[in-house]
Parts: sequence; C-alpha cells; structure tokens
Amino acid sequence: MKAITFAGWCLTVVGGVVSVFLPPMTTGVPFGTELTAVWAVLWVVGGAVAAGAVFPGWWKAERLGIAFIGVGLAVYFSVIVVLHFGGTGSRVSQMTMLTLAAVGLLRRWHEIRGHDYEPRG
Repeated sequence: MKAITFAGWCLTVVGGVVSVFLPPMTTGVPFGTELTAVWAVLWVVGGAVAAGAVFPGWWKAERLGIAFIGVGLAVYFSVIVVLHFGGTGSRVSQMTMLTLAAVGLLRRWHEIRGHDYEPRG
C-alpha cells in the first residue's frame, strides 16, 4: 500500500512540474500562467513532501504535503468553476475529477490523522 501511495504523490509532483513548464491552455490563457504556476508549485511541493514521508511513516509531514496539494487543488478548482460559469462549454467533467481527487486526499488525511508517526508494532 505504501508503494501505491508513494506513486500517487510522485504523480502529483510530475503533474505539477509539467504544468509549470507546459501550462494547460484551458486555464493558462484566460487567467495567465502565473496563477497556473501557483497551483502547480503547490502540487510539486506537497507531492514531494508527502512522497518523502510515506516510507519512513512521518504522517505529520505527509499531512503537510496533503495540505499543500489540497490548497493547489482548491485554486485549480476555483479557476475551473469560474471558466465553467463565465465561459463557453461545460467544465463539469473537470470539476468531477477534481472533486474525486479531493475525496482521495481527504481519505488519506483521515487514514493518517491522530498520529505524528506511523504506529509500529
């Protein structure tokens, strides 16, 4: 299970790095690449912190990483909502997938809450 969690956090880092250097046109053009860089950097930092905390069982650090990722996700979600209601076309599929990602973050947060470190023994 740790390997899957680690892979998820690494994927978050990759998604953030790609978004910094190749911002998506759907969000970067209307809002500028600076705002895209904000949520992307939050994903990179959060994913790196969380990934580094998985195998040693540093749950307090992993929660910090989850918080960074969550804030980045909230910024990105806000952009998508504004584009949905202020632009043409539907963004419901993007909002649905972002909501699913948020549920995954909340599930992991709930799973590791209450302890600073993974219980041993």
